[in-house]
Amino acid sequence: MPDGRDLNRLLETLLGPPVPPQMAHQLRDYTARLCQMNHDRFPGAQPVSFVKSDIARLQKKDYWVCEKSDGVRVLMLVVKCEDNTHEVFLFDRHNAYRKVSGFYFPHYEDPGRALGNSVFDGELLIDVDPKTGKETTRLLVFDCLVCDDQNLMSKPLLSRYGRLQNWLLKPFSRMLKQMPHLAKDMPFELGVKKMELSYGIPLVLKEYIPRLHHGSDGLIFTCVETGYVPGTDTTLLKWKPPSENSIDFKLEVRFPPDQNGSRDADSRAVPLCVLLVWCGGSVYEYFDVLELDEDEWAAIKASNTQYDDRIVEVHWDSERQRWKFMRFRNDKPNGNHRDTVDSIINSIIDGVKEDELIAAAPTIREAWKARERARGPSAPSGPPHAQNGRHPPPAPPQSHQHHHRPPPPQQPDVGRGTIRPGKPYHVANRFSKVGGPKEILGWKR
Repeated sequence: MPDGRDLNRLLETLLGPPVPPQMAHQLRDYTARLCQMNHDRFPGAQPVSFVKSDIARLQKKDYWVCEKSDGVRVLMLVVKCEDNTHEVFLFDRHNAYRKVSGFYFPHYEDPGRALGNSVFDGELLIDVDPKTGKETTRLLVFDCLVCDDQNLMSKPLLSRYGRLQNWLLKPFSRMLKQMPHLAKDMPFELGVKKMELSYGIPLVLKEYIPRLHHGSDGLIFTCVETGYVPGTDTTLLKWKPPSENSIDFKLEVRFPPDQNGSRDADSRAVPLCVLLVWCGGSVYEYFDVLELDEDEWAAIKASNTQYDDRIVEVHWDSERQRWKFMRFRNDKPNGNHRDTVDSIINSIIDGVKEDELIAAAPTIREAWKARERARGPSAPSGPPHAQNGRHPPPAPPQSHQHHHRPPPPQQPDVGRGTIRPGKPYHVANRFSKVGGPKEILGWKR
């Protein structure tokens, strides 16, 4: 399957570079007003890691579950123009907007009229046909912040997902069925991610995921009763097998001092790779180290790839008691926040294995059915009908102040601790970040 690096290149190849800065500021401001937010940061919801106590949460509240696709997280902004057309943009965690051509979304009540301003949450991924190797790029949307000028973020998941199916996908699919030639101008296919009730865990893990043509690295549990929360949402749960839980850090490559006693770094030695945790803003702090052996260092040198000062995804190798490099995260401007890292560390220590999760499905189902009986036959079982209440759309995009790139983090002080994930046990200050030549093995330092 293509990895995150392929998908990042694909985003650039399909849609070209991001829009110019001035236009990006206008679009961020426009999105913020559509979403009724008092800031213009990336509005996407971020899950917390699943721990053992969350099984009880699935038993107490209604949740839906879906597979966690290994793709690029994007939001789609649909802007209705005065001439009854659309301008469509995808924007990622960097809050970088790229214009998408070829799309038109008919109104659910009148296909001759364009759908109003909308913001959808989704994942851009590549499906690979196992027989032919043919690659198909798809955007799978799974949530709805705004649809047809209606802000839905305070609505429960049932309403939001219903809008995706009935107001977005069904009219769009009917249009393509009647006019299939329109699809040739679209840079990717559009679909809605399949959801199951939370007790359908075995179905998703054992039947649905094995048939996928794209990578999948876990499950997402979304609470049916709550609204859409920008930023960290403590009701949104991300499950991975404990051995596969990963964390995104900033990586700094530090070389030991030269043996001749000078202040220069010894570029011939195996360096220490320092993992820095993001604390918000431009602040990073020391967290732990990514140890390398001679063979791993040789492979890195042979790759001729820049490692220093990049966001990397790592996972904890419990057998060797150390962090292991997985891939670069070019789609993320920062590593995981310190609070998120603490949550993931807890899920590594207090994680739920796949067989434990499957074993919990019957009790989750029993509790769900009990709540269903208590609600009675009048309780909605599917997406409700469209409501008539509307909020006026915001004014056209306005200019917005420029953001400055944060300065690089300072070299932290490092103490000692016990050997476990995230507890420093190396005195990394004896390894130089700034000493030595400006370029080592082609790396800019």
